[in-house]
Amino acid sequence: IRQTYKDIEVYQAVANFNIKDAAVFSMGNRLEPNISARVNTLKPKINPIEAIAKAAIGLNLITKDFPVLLETKNSREFTYSVPDLSLENIPVKLMFQPMPEGELRLVWDMSIYQHDKKHWWSLRVDAQTGEILDKVDWVVECNFGKCNHNWHGPTKRPIPIPDDMPPPPSTDQYRVFAIPVESPSHGPRTLLVGPYDAVASPYGWHDTK
Repeated sequence: IRQTYKDIEVYQAVANFNIKDAAVFSMGNRLEPNISARVNTLKPKINPIEAIAKAAIGLNLITKDFPVLLETKNSREFTYSVPDLSLENIPVKLMFQPMPEGELRLVWDMSIYQHDKKHWWSLRVDAQTGEILDKVDWVVECNFGKCNHNWHGPTKRPIPIPDDMPPPPSTDQYRVFAIPVESPSHGPRTLLVGPYDAVASPYGWHDTK
């Protein structure tokens, strides 16, 4: 479930439930408590177009195109086209952003995919001031040694398997790049035998009973 207040979603405030035989047997809870006392406002001072402009300025991006409204889902959610700013259409949605000091700030949530494809920003822009309060880059990149891979948004890319890769070991044994080795460029594979916790996994990793 996603948490809302006055029909406005709270960013990343979710709860997950596992249900079996009409009963909840486990859950994960990231819901925000005491929302009504923490929100700063319910009405934005800047509109979605102004928020996009503020985001562009905050990212040091130049745009001459005026945002074109493509879709209005409701009074809080829109989609714009700004071709010279983003490769993808820009979804803009009114949300609450949890802040470190405890406040829930009203924001415009959006994403901007730069033309150089080096950054695909997920942004929370303050709906009162236009300040970028939070941003996450959906483009993950590594560049060390011979490794140079990019992951853009939801696209999955296969991991190449070396020709000299030995066959997998027997059950409960794994050839891995064990912590703290962070990549093939930082160290060799090692063989771990029975690398499970006896309390958390009393039957090992391969219980066939």
